[in-house]
Amino acid sequence: MSNLPSCYWEEAVNTATHLVNIIPTPSINNQSPYFLWTGVSPKIQMTRTFGCKVIFHIPRHQQNWQMAPTGEIGILLGFTNESAYRILKLNNKKVYTSRHINFFENIFPTLENSEESDSMTSNISWNNFLKEEGI
Repeated sequence: MSNLPSCYWEEAVNTATHLVNIIPTPSINNQSPYFLWTGVSPKIQMTRTFGCKVIFHIPRHQQNWQMAPTGEIGILLGFTNESAYRILKLNNKKVYTSRHINFFENIFPTLENSEESDSMTSNISWNNFLKEEGI
């Protein structure tokens, strides 16, 4: 369950199609459609859980100031043809491509639709943190 809104269904369908094409199928002698089409074995080890939380590397030339963080939190949207992943950056909702990623495949962040709900969520999270710390 990715918790992504319906505007990201296209990404989900593209990812599902990619997975169907790289997984070996009994009906074609346990080969993948990708292999039959290209003659190249697919990189199945690159498959990850759609919609999971990721921390991905931001290349220095894309950082907007010298002390900017080198990693950002995002959501896995899918795969590219260049052995990389498509990532939705949470704070600006832009799609990035990266190969340098840490995956948290059991965590599915939720996108909020309004700034008001974002601030409410932030306050709730902050209040829970303060309670846990005994402050």
